[in-house]
Amino acid sequence: EADEFDKSFLSLNPTFSIINNLDLEHLDSYKDLNDLLSSFTIFANSISFYGKVAINTDSININKIKNNINRSLITFGLNNNPDVKGTNILHKQNHTTFDVILKNTSNKIKIELPCPGRHNVYNTLAAISIALELKINRDSIIQGIKNYTGVKRRFDIRNINKKANIIIVDDYAHHPSEIEATIKAARDGWNNRIISIFQPHLFSRTRDFSKEFAESLDLSDINIITDIYPARETPLKNVTSRLITDNMKNKNLFYI
Repeated sequence: EADEFDKSFLSLNPTFSIINNLDLEHLDSYKDLNDLLSSFTIFANSISFYGKVAINTDSININKIKNNINRSLITFGLNNNPDVKGTNILHKQNHTTFDVILKNTSNKIKIELPCPGRHNVYNTLAAISIALELKINRDSIIQGIKNYTGVKRRFDIRNINKKANIIIVDDYAHHPSEIEATIKAARDGWNNRIISIFQPHLFSRTRDFSKEFAESLDLSDINIITDIYPARETPLKNVTSRLITDNMKNKNLFYI
């Protein structure tokens, strides 16, 4: 995974690349959204001339740079008519099934993904897009996805108490869009009450996205918010987790 923090991904020159999401982030490295979009355009155009870039055409911000990319594109998504399209999505607990339709063909690839969440459908479509470009056969793609076990701290189910009907999930989501995706994955897969325990990461991120954090966390039934984890930063004046809780509409929350 290439990291756009401090623009380090601009030192990479891959043959194939995937741009799945493009949200405003790392405002300590970028002046504004236009600066971020410009950097992603530069990255996409650094791909080898014989390579390809797979892009999620359901992303508003990716569509803003699409016409500025002068490399061959593979499009994927759930809407309109991309090259690789996901449809008939069904969520059941920690599993997701869906069909993949390839542009200008009538056949479908049936996918069984042992991970929850619509965001993981996008991740899978991205992987399929590149796998097909690399001429990996469909049976291998289907089996590889079916055997995927996920990654640590991304909807990482740590404990299941069937008697009490409680599932404990650990997720490193530290951006509002990631939190929204994680909570929605839980909501889609299980018909349970959702209690979120959230520790904000970085003072600057909390300051810059307090309203967006509040909107995402409002999707939970109950929230427990802790003090900010500073990581590489020193405290900023008047920046606490209260910036988030004060903007939340769901008042079923505890600030500890």
